[in-house]
Amino acid sequence: MGILGGLSIKQRLLLFLGIMCGLQSLTTFMVFSGLLRIEHHVADIADTNMPAVKRATAVTELQLTQETAFERAFRYALEMGKEAGAEQRFSKNVATFNAIDQEADSKIADLRSFLTNANTDGKYQQYLSALSSLESDHKRWADRAGEAFQLMREGELSKVVQPLTSPSGNRVPSNATESGDREWHYPKELRCRDLACSDDG
Repeated sequence: MGILGGLSIKQRLLLFLGIMCGLQSLTTFMVFSGLLRIEHHVADIADTNMPAVKRATAVTELQLTQETAFERAFRYALEMGKEAGAEQRFSKNVATFNAIDQEADSKIADLRSFLTNANTDGKYQQYLSALSSLESDHKRWADRAGEAFQLMREGELSKVVQPLTSPSGNRVPSNATESGDREWHYPKELRCRDLACSDDG
C-alpha cells in the first residue's frame, strides 16, 4: 500500500485541501509581492524619475533658447554699421542670452538639489555625476559666448567663427564672414524666418 493507503477518505480529502490551501497561499504571497514591487517601482518613477526628467528638459529647452539668442546676436553683429537698429537688436539678444543663462543656472541648481535629496541609496549618483559634467559644459559655453559677444562688439567677427561649441553640440557656422555677407547661411532651424521672429528679434 502507498503512503496514503492507511488514510481514510476524509483524511485524504483534508490532506488534499491542506495542500491546495498551502499552494494557494504561496501563489497569493508571490503575486502580492510582485504587485508591491511594481507599486514601489511606479511610485519611484512618479515621485523621482518624472520630476527629474521634467527639470532636465527645462534646462535643455533653456539652452536651446539661449543658443537661438546667440545666433540672432551673431546675425545682427554682421549687420552692425550697415543696417539701422542692428546694434540695438544685437544688444537686446545679448541681454536675452544673459537672462536665460541665469535662469538655466537656477534650473541646474534646482535639478542638483532634487537629485541630491532623492539619492538616499546612491541610486542617482551617476546622474549627479552627469549633471556635474553638464554644469561644467554649460558654464564653459556661456563664458565662451561672452567672449564672442565682446569680439562681435569690436567687429572681430572672423575670430568669432573659430569653433565655438554650444551645449547642444552645434557650432557657429564656418561660412560666416567678417564682410557681413547678407547671404550668410544660418542652420535651417535657427533662421529668423523659421523662428517667426520679427525685425525686433
